[in-house]
Amino acid sequence: MTFDKNYKILKNYKNKKEFLSVSRKSLFDSIKEICKEDLAIKIRNKGYNKMHHYFPVDYLPFLNFLLKKKTEKYIYNFIANTAYEDLKMKKPFYIDKVANYRVHYPFAIAKKSRLSRSVFRLLDLKNYNNPEYEVKKSITNQNNYQLQETDKSKINYFGKLPVPCYGHSPHRDTWFGHTYGAINLWWSVAGVTKRTGLLLYPKVNKYHLTHTINPSYVKDGYRLGKITSIGLKDGELLAFDPEILHGTRLNNSDDTRIVFSGRLNPEKPKFYENTMAVEYPHWLRSDEVRKGNYDKTFTFFRKDNLSRPKKEKVLKKEVLKKINIDSKISPNKIFKFCNSNNLKKQKVFKIIFKNTELTVIKKSRKFLVFNSLCPHLKYDLSFGHVEKFKITCPGHGLNFDLKKGVSECKSFKLKKYNLKLEKNFFHLIT
Repeated sequence: MTFDKNYKILKNYKNKKEFLSVSRKSLFDSIKEICKEDLAIKIRNKGYNKMHHYFPVDYLPFLNFLLKKKTEKYIYNFIANTAYEDLKMKKPFYIDKVANYRVHYPFAIAKKSRLSRSVFRLLDLKNYNNPEYEVKKSITNQNNYQLQETDKSKINYFGKLPVPCYGHSPHRDTWFGHTYGAINLWWSVAGVTKRTGLLLYPKVNKYHLTHTINPSYVKDGYRLGKITSIGLKDGELLAFDPEILHGTRLNNSDDTRIVFSGRLNPEKPKFYENTMAVEYPHWLRSDEVRKGNYDKTFTFFRKDNLSRPKKEKVLKKEVLKKINIDSKISPNKIFKFCNSNNLKKQKVFKIIFKNTELTVIKKSRKFLVFNSLCPHLKYDLSFGHVEKFKITCPGHGLNFDLKKGVSECKSFKLKKYNLKLEKNFFHLIT
């Protein structure tokens, strides 16, 4: 199968009505089991995209666990049936056994969670009938938890943010141990808008990109171009090539985003040789799934099924001119730092202090000066996409107004500075 722009939105497909029925019923039943029936009824009436107003953020891991338990076989069937009937696949294919719900709350709600990495890891999700007890017990015992390497890498990347705030930065799925030649299926259950949906980076599709290890996200220094944010109506399906650079948009809306996702491989699974991620060796086959056989598992270990990435053009990292100032930045000062003749051709450059770095963008004869690092997860905004006087963070799609320093999310503001030109010298005013 081929996709326009490496993805395809299916607005109508054969199993759409059944999908919406199953997904909403499973949500209702799961919320009822975790909390009370009257709360489940209230959320159903208000809309599942507004459940963050009623269902505690700390209970989300229990909800995800229970949803997967209730719907796993349905997911496999939806994948098989949709691929045969709507994607027109004709021969049996493999279905990754890793299939799940993804429930993301608005950042303003998620950041209030008590679920640090240690607390999250100590939760006994099987005790979903008593979530508050589990959360409090885990909080009490969190200092006894021995952090694993995966935990340390998450903390190193996400800092002190609680687990419900986690979201993927730009990546390709093979970097995380998934397979080449796959098709991702991403069903919208509720709240998938352009302010909450999947981010795609189409400009760099055909380029080789380097990535970090644990977690495996694209390295800073690339100009990734204008980002496409995918919004979907309830029930719509996004099918996309997981080798498109993609990531999670920071949810700055008043919507809970709920999706239902799975992955298939038309051919025998092959894996990226340079990943250090966990393995995904267990697969079902579509013809067996359609017979109702979920016990016959096909296993493909990475070491026996390696594949090298196809040769791609190398996307060169952009090297920005840097002006070093041998002092710390401090408020209410003026720093005379550079002759303007040295920067005539520079549309973007950096000012490096001992304690911070600033980015300067020349636009419409104005100089826009701001802290280089996004206050969310420290992505370098110097490489963000600028349109009019707004810049988009290349990490998670957050937009900042460069005139005012505000963003779409009230939690994050950008520190701005003034730059004046006097007698051919730049003066930074803090």
